[in-house]
Amino acid sequence: MDEPELEARLRARLHVRFDGAAAPARLRDAVAADLTASNQPHGRRFVPAGWSRQLLAIAAVVVAVVVVAVTLRFSMLPGEVGPGGSASGSPGPTASPSASVAPSGSPAPTVPQPTVPPASTIAWTALDVATLSGAPVQASAVVPWSGGYLAWGQATADGSAQLWRSTDGRSWTVEVPTVTPAGSSLGEVQSGTACGDRVILITFDSASASDQAWSSADGTTWQRMSGADATFDVAGGPSGAIMALDSGPKIAFSADCTAWQTETLPGPANLSVGAVAPSGSGFVAAGYSGQTESNDVRPLAWWSADGVDWNAATVQAKPGDGFVQLYAARDGLIAVSTEPGVTPGLSSLWTSADGRRWQADQADPLGTIAAGEGVGSLASSFSGDGTRLLAYGTRNDAAGPIEYWTSFDGSHWTQLSLGGANASTMLADSEARPFLMRDGVLVSGTSASWFGAARAP
Repeated sequence: MDEPELEARLRARLHVRFDGAAAPARLRDAVAADLTASNQPHGRRFVPAGWSRQLLAIAAVVVAVVVVAVTLRFSMLPGEVGPGGSASGSPGPTASPSASVAPSGSPAPTVPQPTVPPASTIAWTALDVATLSGAPVQASAVVPWSGGYLAWGQATADGSAQLWRSTDGRSWTVEVPTVTPAGSSLGEVQSGTACGDRVILITFDSASASDQAWSSADGTTWQRMSGADATFDVAGGPSGAIMALDSGPKIAFSADCTAWQTETLPGPANLSVGAVAPSGSGFVAAGYSGQTESNDVRPLAWWSADGVDWNAATVQAKPGDGFVQLYAARDGLIAVSTEPGVTPGLSSLWTSADGRRWQADQADPLGTIAAGEGVGSLASSFSGDGTRLLAYGTRNDAAGPIEYWTSFDGSHWTQLSLGGANASTMLADSEARPFLMRDGVLVSGTSASWFGAARAP
């Protein structure tokens, strides 16, 4: 078969297969000229000398016609969004020589997608505050995980609470969850944690008046976790998650982030777990022994490298105290204890470098309550995300502006200065609640929310 006959057959075949969508002669000539140009080392593809230039030009036309024809075919599908942004139910316009046939090797255009910001490991000295639009208000929980953040909050001050989702902590959308088993409800979110590449939420089920644990790989589809009755406190990391239990000297551990197994803690039978936290690649738990009504409470703590084998930590003797809160940072942990025999309870701050040895009576960066109920107790409220700690409140719990302090170890604290045009508005909301984020602080108020982007020295 000679070359003219081959070219004629190819053209006929293309017209039949692609409804006459032939490449213009100018495009064919340009491709042929490019392919048959001198083979110099300038990044062009090598053309074997034995191939006919005319045959190469025909092959180039085949490729170009396929691209144009496939594009036209997809543009004529009903309901597709065309170049003008509207759905097209009729064939699109005929492609012209200036149609968007991308040069060979050019990547297809992509739409930038928001990414999860990495955890900031440098010291913070300030927050640049900006008001968020369309973010949850009156949030009671914000949970960071590999997919970003989940929050439980309201759209408006008088709205109902619902589940929200964000990649970067600044742009939020309402999430409509689907749950397994069918017919159940996710419930009100109490707390949560990252667990490997999954996320766990602890929710309150009003029908059964009990807490439940749920697991998800995408933040949308949720599976009820089995094997334990949940409490409000849960902590996770790359190797799994732990959860405090209501019943006896036990703790629940999940290696696969979908089901729990129960582990027994060393110590007396009448101990209670008050809080849990991650620590490095392992876990820490804190609580107390004794009965609050008989005032024989003693603080206790435990540590585990894997969530299964638990060891008693060394805790400074302080009769009457019991651990009720626990937070982790990069270089240490803090715990809050209280004396349950005193109303509302005299609180103290404890620190540990690794969760294995605890010391009491560390200084609160905001001092202690100076007057009224709870005199002598800690003035700060605390949170931690495994990287840093956050203390917030008013100095000595007195009238004054809210202060924010950060620490990597619970012993050395740095006050954050507040900048930005919206800082004063945020400070005016005395009920606003802050949440540590990877690169700043989310503050959810009564009718608005703000993001304080962290600034380094």
